[in-house]
Amino acid sequence: MKVFTNGCFDVLHRAHLELLLYCHRLAVPVIGGKVIVGINSDDSVRRLKGENRPFNNQTDRQFALKSLRFVDDVQVFQEDTPYELIKKIKPDIIVKGG
Repeated sequence: MKVFTNGCFDVLHRAHLELLLYCHRLAVPVIGGKVIVGINSDDSVRRLKGENRPFNNQTDRQFALKSLRFVDDVQVFQEDTPYELIKKIKPDIIVKGG
């Protein structure tokens, strides 16, 4: 089972971590379950949040998320939405925070 979520994850905070833990809990009961996180590229974050963003570049954001025990893969997408990435990954469950 593939559980997918996405976001900018620029300045990782508790709500992000709770979202990722929730995704992990959905994936864990299934053998081979994976949590895949899509993150907006730096250019995409700038378009969405303004020229002064992101505070952390996509390489650092990707590294931080990959370091979490409840995340299996992190993929950067260039578009403003993860639609194309979702079509490529074909997740079983999509989780959106907020």
